[in-house]
Amino acid sequence: MSFDAMTNIFTPFQGLLPFLSRPEPDKPISGDLLDLENWGTNVAIHRRIDMHPDLIQILDDALKGTPQPFSKMKPFMPGTNHYGAPDHPSPWNGTINGYKICITEEILWLTLRDWYGWSVPCLETVRALKEHLGLTNLIEFGQGTGYFASVLEASGISMITSECFNQGYDGIGIWRKPDFNDSKQMFSQHPDQSVLLSWPDPRAEKLILDLLSPGQEIIITGDRDCCALPSKTLQKNGFTHIPEKSTKRSIASAIGELFDLEVWKAPE
Repeated sequence: MSFDAMTNIFTPFQGLLPFLSRPEPDKPISGDLLDLENWGTNVAIHRRIDMHPDLIQILDDALKGTPQPFSKMKPFMPGTNHYGAPDHPSPWNGTINGYKICITEEILWLTLRDWYGWSVPCLETVRALKEHLGLTNLIEFGQGTGYFASVLEASGISMITSECFNQGYDGIGIWRKPDFNDSKQMFSQHPDQSVLLSWPDPRAEKLILDLLSPGQEIIITGDRDCCALPSKTLQKNGFTHIPEKSTKRSIASAIGELFDLEVWKAPE
C-alpha cells in the first residue's frame, strides 16, 4: 500500500489528544528518499498514527486492569536498536513478525514512546511489582504520558507521580496528570516509598540523586547507557543492587523487547 493510500484511510486510535490544528507538511518535490522519509514521519506524527487494532486493544485492556502477557504484545511491537533507528539486515518487507504494518518501524516506535511510554507495563510487570515485590503503593518520577501509572493503578497499586521535564514533549499527561508539579515536594513527603524510574532523561540524573533519601529504593525499568542512572552510575554513587528483588524480563520496552526490573538501594 502506498503512503498516499495509507493516509487516506487513517483512523486515529483511542485515547489521544485532538489532532494538531496546523496544516500537515507539504510533500517534498525533490524526490530525495530521505526527504520523503522525513515528510512521511512528520505526516504520521501530525496524524498521531494508525496503530494495529489488536495492539490498541491490548494497551487499552491494561488501562482497565487486565494487562496482557508480553507474548501477545510482541508481534505488533517494533524491533529497533536502542536509539530508535531501523535495524534491518535486508530491505524491510513492511511486516513485523509476519504482521503487515502500513507505517515504518521508526514511526511506530516513536508513537509507542510518545503516547504510551518508553517502558510499557504488561502482565509480567504487574506480577513482578505486586507479587514478587508485594507493592501496594509506589511513587513515580518522570511519569511522562501517565500510561504506566494508570495501568498500575487499574491493577491495584496506588500511584503518586511527578514529572521532571516538559520541554516540547507533547505526551505529558495524556493518560494521567502528575500529582506533583514539584518533584522535590513529592520526594520529601514520601522518603520511605519505593520509586519507579522508567529510563529517565540523562538531564535528570543529578536531580534524582539529590532527591532520594538515604536507603530509599528505586526500581529501574531497563538499563541503557544513553539514559540516566545506568548500573555504572549507581555503583559509582554508592547504590546497592538488590538481586533478590530484581526480576528478569518483566517490562516491555517500546523497542519491542522485554527488559529487567532492577531494584537498587540508595546509600544510607
